[in-house]
Amino acid sequence: MVIKKVLIYIPLILILFLIQSFFWVPTYEKQATGNPARLVKYVQGSSGDAQILNPTLNADTSSSTICDLIFDGLIDLDKDLKYRPRLAKSWEQYEEVYLAINTSWFSLGGQLEKDADNWPEMLVKALSENKQWSANLRSIEVIAEETLEGEIEKIGYILKQPARLKFTLKNIDQDFFEPVRKFLGEDYFKSFPYLRFIEAKDSGQQKNLEKQYKKILNNNNSTTKKYIKMWFSPSER
Repeated sequence: MVIKKVLIYIPLILILFLIQSFFWVPTYEKQATGNPARLVKYVQGSSGDAQILNPTLNADTSSSTICDLIFDGLIDLDKDLKYRPRLAKSWEQYEEVYLAINTSWFSLGGQLEKDADNWPEMLVKALSENKQWSANLRSIEVIAEETLEGEIEKIGYILKQPARLKFTLKNIDQDFFEPVRKFLGEDYFKSFPYLRFIEAKDSGQQKNLEKQYKKILNNNNSTTKKYIKMWFSPSER
């Protein structure tokens, strides 16, 4: 008798549970009632965090996947491998590069302007005969000195970042710094006083920090570093 009741009531309970779940579980139309943001949010599992969301420079899988989702369909390449519009109707592509001003060069007898604010005019004048270089240059500005703190290879450091020149180019040019390097001379770059600008928080780790000097400056845009930015205006199509 007990078994008979169990076989009758258990299916009935299960049916009632399934019936009430029909009214309890939100339908697709009502899913956004509690969280409207879910309608504009895309979530996808990844093996790691994206490092560079730049369609030209990204190299890891995570960055490439996200860039494909963002940029695929906006523009395309024509038969000459030049950009052509798809969903986007306009875009702008340019390059920004940085050069740290080597203040130790002055103490070594270098014949350059000691005032960082005069460097843009000095370089434009010195390289004015290089028409290709001048035509590609959109602007030069001086970024003032600043003090930053960071950590690399578990070593804390203080970076007294020197003044920098920020060049904005109309087009990407891998050889943009060649005329600048020729004008300044190789000694300008070889004599950079890293020790004056990078200090380990623990003085006992300063020796271990020496091999990271260039990497620290590069990570903080203190020396030559290139990257690309793009903007897209959505098409009306």
